[in-house]
Amino acid sequence: MLGRIKTTILGFFGVTVCVDSVLLGSSGAIAANGAAKGALAGFTVVKTAAKTGRYTITFHRRYTRLLYGGCTVVGLDDAAYTATKGSFAVLRDDDVATDGTIEVQLLNVSGADAEAVDATTLKFFFVLEN
Repeated sequence: MLGRIKTTILGFFGVTVCVDSVLLGSSGAIAANGAAKGALAGFTVVKTAAKTGRYTITFHRRYTRLLYGGCTVVGLDDAAYTATKGSFAVLRDDDVATDGTIEVQLLNVSGADAEAVDATTLKFFFVLEN
């Protein structure tokens, strides 16, 4: 399934677009990388140590700034999301221009940091100024 995800890096008009995904396993651990497996996507994703539902994105080079970015949380076919699990994602700590990183935080319906349901896929899309 992950092999079908189209991954591209487009460099035009001073802009780079990076797309990839990760499959989450137990307790939010990364079980599998997307089709690009980091190298082709232009970034890698790791679970942030000692933080609930947080992932650090490290770009393979520094960019001037983040123009747009997002993370879509894709759940299982029929599994219900509980109020305590992370079902929304927000970007935080934009350090793209300084150390080449940004963080993604999963939140539950109350807005608290939370881990995702096991076997959730996170799909990332970033537009960066070169």
